[in-house]
Amino acid sequence: MLPLIDIAHRGLVYSLVGLSFYGLYIGYSAHEHTMQRGRELLARRETTVQLDKVQEEREIALAEAAQAALRAKHS
Repeated sequence: MLPLIDIAHRGLVYSLVGLSFYGLYIGYSAHEHTMQRGRELLARRETTVQLDKVQEEREIALAEAAQAALRAKHS
């Protein structure tokens, strides 16, 4: 039969190995979550930039139409 100290030592070693693997899993999981969140924010930003460009093009078209209407009115 194994002495009590040997059993306690094995239990401690196995616990620390398990804790190490758990830490690696949590680190990887947190990294993947952070990367996914970053991808979502980047996609949102790209969508916002595209919408801003469309809005700017509309505003320019409206301004040109208004200027053309004023020129036609004064001509």
